Amino acid sequence: MIAWRVLYAYANAMFQARKTSIYTLPCAAALILGGCAMQDGEFPTLATRNVEKHYASAESDRQASVPVAPLNTEIAAQARKMLAKAQKGQRAFAEALPGARQSAMNARGAATGGESWAVATTQISALDISRGESAMALADLDQLYADQVTGEADSPATAQAIGDVRSKVYDMVQAQDSAITALRAMLSS
Repeated sequence: MIAWRVLYAYANAMFQARKTSIYTLPCAAALILGGCAMQDGEFPTLATRNVEKHYASAESDRQASVPVAPLNTEIAAQARKMLAKAQKGQRAFAEALPGARQSAMNARGAATGGESWAVATTQISALDISRGESAMALADLDQLYADQVTGEADSPATAQAIGDVRSKVYDMVQAQDSAITALRAMLSS
């Protein structure tokens, strides 16, 4: 019953504060806090009770007994296929890189839109296309990793296997990006 009176007093004070002035808000807070305070008697302890200790240890025992899922070989095989796709893109990139580099060196200082500039730009675009295969494999690995980490199956071994493959593909894509950026810088200088 006291709680309803306090709630009513608070609502009434808020209504009056809106109606009259904002300065009545501290008065409403004082009413609420005053109604909730205990006047005398023993106060309950805030120490951990025995039953809380029991439930905490039972919960940790339950969590420790939950089996961890083993490596999901099907998902690991998907990750390896994505690695093979990225490596195929890397091979194509590595084959096209020397020609693109030579064209960019030949076009250094050439006018934009000139023949040597156009040849270099075309070869750099071909590098971008071969890089795309590795980048797509990286995106697929990112999705696979996210599905594994956020999914209900808790398999650290599978997540680790995907993460290792993803790291290799990420390094490939970063190296490809750096090479393309360097070639474009050559064209603009």
